[in-house]
Amino acid sequence: MLTGISATDTPRAEVPVALSERLAGKSGEGLAAAIRKECRPSRLINPSCITYTFHDPFTGSEVSLANGRFPSGYVNGTIVPSEWWSDSDLYGDMLCYDLNNYLPQTIEVLHARGDMIPVIELDEVKERYDRWAIGLAWRSGSLVDAYAPPEEMRGRLARTFFYMSMMYPAKVYSPVAYMMMSGTYPYLRADAATMLAGWSEQYPPDEDEVRWARYAAGMQGGCNPFVELPDLYEYIWGESAGQVYGAEGERVPLHSTYSLADGDRIDLYSPHVPDDAEWSIDGERAWNSSYEARDLGTGEHTLTYISPSTREEGRVLIRIIAGSGKTVRNSAEK
Repeated sequence: MLTGISATDTPRAEVPVALSERLAGKSGEGLAAAIRKECRPSRLINPSCITYTFHDPFTGSEVSLANGRFPSGYVNGTIVPSEWWSDSDLYGDMLCYDLNNYLPQTIEVLHARGDMIPVIELDEVKERYDRWAIGLAWRSGSLVDAYAPPEEMRGRLARTFFYMSMMYPAKVYSPVAYMMMSGTYPYLRADAATMLAGWSEQYPPDEDEVRWARYAAGMQGGCNPFVELPDLYEYIWGESAGQVYGAEGERVPLHSTYSLADGDRIDLYSPHVPDDAEWSIDGERAWNSSYEARDLGTGEHTLTYISPSTREEGRVLIRIIAGSGKTVRNSAEK
């Protein structure tokens, strides 16, 4: 809900709003909370319901499931190990049955990889396979078990880690979960976030990843937003961390706080307001559809609107601050 918005009770048709638009105008923890609300699966799917042909990045093979039945040697598997969550009762079967974390694997791969962390490069190789390797890597001053994933898997792996760390935060993780030792925003350790962000940028979603993501969303509801919106991770872990999210070229819905220091733009727009609304700012008719924060100046401002077609009217209260708003918790994001 928009802070301070009020309107007459005039019914109008609800129009589906794109995910990028539903997340726009939010930042920091508010953006993370919105992602969980919009993208959490609505139902649990038993793998026996899956009929699909996967690409196995560990072997390079195509793997076909028919009503959950695997070819010989394959079993259910995950990308982020469910064993990392110390309190498995917190999310139950979602950790291993969330299709955004699902990947059939050979028994050999599953046993060799176990609950290891992924790394760019191993400090000590124990076993090298055609496409990947296992061994040891330095973390927190100690050598720990790790694996170097297949190159073609690294982008999907990164976007799956983004999704799982945000969707299922926990207060306590297993000691082997070096990448996610905190259940608080932004959920990933800085070194892990840097590695995964690099992979996500270097290996954007390909046709195979997008196809599976859409299949998964159709089966269980929700989606992996980091596949649908490949630049979204930047606003949590990248160069745009803490900034208000808005897909390039799209209007950002009105929210409560804007900043002069950040050069914020105020779009006179909200999915809750008719598109033909005529706006006024502090009692003066607004002739433009957007304004720079500096055009209005610091302080509180009252935006009012009326729709000629529906006669709906209302108001939105905003605040413009002089300093950076990157650390300001947006009250419109609750």
